[in-house]
Amino acid sequence: MSILAVELDLLDMILDWQMTIAWAGEANCEPSRLGWWRTDLIDDLGGGDLLVRLLPRTKLYAGWEAALEAAIATDRRARQRMANPDKLRTIFFWGFDLDEKLHDRLAARKRRSENLKLPITWENGFDREAIAKQIGDRCGESKYEIVAGGREIHRNGTDASSLLSLVAALVPFDQNYPMPFYRIA
Repeated sequence: MSILAVELDLLDMILDWQMTIAWAGEANCEPSRLGWWRTDLIDDLGGGDLLVRLLPRTKLYAGWEAALEAAIATDRRARQRMANPDKLRTIFFWGFDLDEKLHDRLAARKRRSENLKLPITWENGFDREAIAKQIGDRCGESKYEIVAGGREIHRNGTDASSLLSLVAALVPFDQNYPMPFYRIA
């Protein structure tokens, strides 16, 4: 596999988890999901309907991208309350270079109208326990320390394995976004 293919696989993996967590974190939907950001941008009965009518060509990604932006903003506010926020890595913040590549990759996927490849499923609506179990099955268990401002993990290896540890550290779900993170030197 070429280096470019490996990088695209990593970018897609990060984007797919980001989209999934952005969906799961919405609060204004019926029924409410995790309630971490006050949006309802994906469901057909919420903002998804409006976005489909406004943006028919990119309707597949319109709501997902808007929910992702809400998640990124919530994550940014949480990071800004920490010392050296630019030295933290979270599900929604990977540093300038990688975040730019993620932005470009999302734009490319949107232009090609690629289907979303979300890592968890929810055929029967949102079920906190079922989603937590799926995260555990796909990401394993994450060891973290609860610190002021978030859940700190220790980086373990590659960006892909660190992503899975960050996602796993979301469980157990909290009332507020728990901001799993690790520090870089």
